[in-house]
Amino acid sequence: MNQSGLWDLLRAKLGGGALERPRVRFQHLGLTAVEIQAARELLAAAGQEIGLTLELAERGGEIVLVGGPRAQGPSPQIVHAYAEGRPVIRLAALGETGLAQQALARRQFIVQFEALLPPTPRAAAAGHSENAFDSTFDSRLDAEACARDEVETGQRAFVEAVLRGRADAATPALEASYQPGANLVFDFARQQVLIDPLALQYLVLERELPQPAPGERPGSKAVVRTLDQALWKLGLACGALPLQGEPEDWWHRPLLRQPGVGPERYSRQPLHLEMTHRLTEKPLTPSQLRRAARVGVAELRAYVQACLMLGLLQWAPAPTLGH
Repeated sequence: MNQSGLWDLLRAKLGGGALERPRVRFQHLGLTAVEIQAARELLAAAGQEIGLTLELAERGGEIVLVGGPRAQGPSPQIVHAYAEGRPVIRLAALGETGLAQQALARRQFIVQFEALLPPTPRAAAAGHSENAFDSTFDSRLDAEACARDEVETGQRAFVEAVLRGRADAATPALEASYQPGANLVFDFARQQVLIDPLALQYLVLERELPQPAPGERPGSKAVVRTLDQALWKLGLACGALPLQGEPEDWWHRPLLRQPGVGPERYSRQPLHLEMTHRLTEKPLTPSQLRRAARVGVAELRAYVQACLMLGLLQWAPAPTLGH
């Protein structure tokens, strides 16, 4: 099922006017017994929050659910073949214990699921007008407790190490890996990244972050990317992590575009170009940018994160008292 087919299905499910809550089924791939139970609990809680019945199906399903990014997990090729054109939601914290991890998994799920929904039925399902970019969504997101500080510590440390290396060419090379045969090395002295084709698939197609792997090196078929080209792709994969320099009121803090080279040097995707155009016209908050560009929260955060990491955007100073 392609994206258009999913939208047609969701329109039928969400816009039917039935008294029973619309039902959406998820088929899992590679989940353990513990993760399956965690997925059922997550779907029940998320469905209650967004007004849908979400369930894990033994076979079939409109959306594929994959457990968090693990080196031993399904490869991008396996996921692609299994999904057969259906959208895929990946949850890094699925099955982890603790309230913070559960909150992160639920937040990751809702952000990815919201990005799949067509504007009209999502607004109808929420009981609002047909403007899907409503203030109620902004307030709900702004008020949600994002308990991420104790989660994804290793991933944040890895990203910070890359940023330190970008700022200091004397930093030793950083080696990382997704799985055997999917390795990459950040060479800060040369300002370039050597990356296996399979690792590039994980980074670009799956938007997963690698893990530090000292001693692991790319193979003979590795390709070379400039450090900033790789950092853009890395930033897009970091949308679920705290944004660089993220202020407490990040959802309503304006973003300022820096003069000079813009994101169009790294991406020609229409959504990225549209957001760049909107920010060139005037500073916008993430909330305003989401509505102006009509973009999902997951893609919005990915774009903003990549721009912040490369210094293409910066947060406006905090307003002073009385303003």
